[in-house]
Amino acid sequence: MEKIAEAGFVLSKRELVFLAAITGADEIYGIEDNISQMGKEKINEEWQKAREQLQEKKYIEVELDNSITIDDELYALLEACCRPRAYFNYSGSEEGEPLHYRNIYINERIAVELDQDRVDKDTWILTPLVTLDKAAYNLKECFFTEKNYEKNGVKFEVTQEEFEEINNLFEKEDKLKTIEFLINSGCSKDYAGDLFEAINGKNLFKSLFTIIFDYDNITDFFNYSLYYGEKYIWQIDTSGLKNNNKENKIIFSSVSSEDIANGIDKVMNSLRHIFNESIKGEEFYG
Repeated sequence: MEKIAEAGFVLSKRELVFLAAITGADEIYGIEDNISQMGKEKINEEWQKAREQLQEKKYIEVELDNSITIDDELYALLEACCRPRAYFNYSGSEEGEPLHYRNIYINERIAVELDQDRVDKDTWILTPLVTLDKAAYNLKECFFTEKNYEKNGVKFEVTQEEFEEINNLFEKEDKLKTIEFLINSGCSKDYAGDLFEAINGKNLFKSLFTIIFDYDNITDFFNYSLYYGEKYIWQIDTSGLKNNNKENKIIFSSVSSEDIANGIDKVMNSLRHIFNESIKGEEFYG
């Protein structure tokens, strides 16, 4: 896919946490930090360090009375991150590499991306995406692969209890028993081996977690993981696990790259009623 270059704010995890606090938010979805476990003196020390770094970057201004003003554009992006109407969290790794994270936040005014640097894991790039089409493009880019995988049409469901048993078998790396269980659960024996190797090897793993909000309440969420085998892409959809019910269904299926892209477009299109695309980039770049 063609790479689209963008400019954004470069921030550390700690800087993000303190900026969120300045806006009055308790957290930024997708950013985990141990600041709450620190003592008051250590927190003050970390805040002083973050404040100096943010001043050097000219992201904030500190007045004589110690009041703080955040760059207007940065504040607008943080508002979307801290109070989104929709939130997408991508994570993925290749051949045992550390997980790479990308977050997309959408409110009524703008779509915002918070992307983890691939080299320095403590560096995040905060970028306005402006349109839902650009947000969809960036998400689809995460799942792009040059290899052409086949699609075999396999699909079967297991209960939460059965899913837990499958996970236990994978942890034990018992290939024969795991494949037997998968076949008994509805996976054709012609494809169970590829599914086992895809999940057990984890050479290429990607996942997408989505939350849709009705302001302060969660109205829906989607959660699926993708494991890339030798021939097929296997999707495990755990969106049905919305409560602790042993009869909840987890769906295993083989999918194509086109299926993944169409699924992202479908979710993005469902958000157009909350997103006002009349707000264009020049308003944020002035």
